[in-house]
Amino acid sequence: MKHKKAVFFSFIGLLMIIGVIYILNYNHRFNVKNDEHLTENIEEWLSRGNEKITLNNQVKLHQLGNSNSYIGFLQFKSKKLGIVKLDKGWNGKFQIISAGYGTNHLKYQTVNTKDGRFGIVYGSNPQGKIHSIKVKLLSYDYQYSTNINSNQDFFMKIDRLPKAIKSNDASENIITYDQDHKEIKVMQK
Repeated sequence: MKHKKAVFFSFIGLLMIIGVIYILNYNHRFNVKNDEHLTENIEEWLSRGNEKITLNNQVKLHQLGNSNSYIGFLQFKSKKLGIVKLDKGWNGKFQIISAGYGTNHLKYQTVNTKDGRFGIVYGSNPQGKIHSIKVKLLSYDYQYSTNINSNQDFFMKIDRLPKAIKSNDASENIITYDQDHKEIKVMQK
């Protein structure tokens, strides 16, 4: 009987140790708060092992559907543009998953979440010329249009994609239009 009690309490103790290790590891991974230090945390993450990277904007997070995934628009002092993807943990804090940036004025990216796929188009709007954008996903014969606020120098638009879109690597064609619905050219990749 004493042996069974010892085994039982040893097992409970082991489970408690594993639980504490899991919680400590989880809190270490999900440690970014959505507060006034969010931008600083993202700058620190982007600067890992490199020179200090400085953002030119306060990052605002946008939830993707009902998932725990969030996207933030990045505007660098070096004139680069990008986005950062974060996941929200059950502790209310975030883990930075990925970030991408470059010098293109217009960029499209598909992001996969537990709540489906989302198309994100972002870029600069020099002199407010862009009034709408049409995104064509060539691999799926799918397209959608979105309006752009011509009063903003930079934009990020998020659209839920249909369930039929199964891949994040669909080639795309982005067409930009002015206020008269005439196609205009901007540098893109």
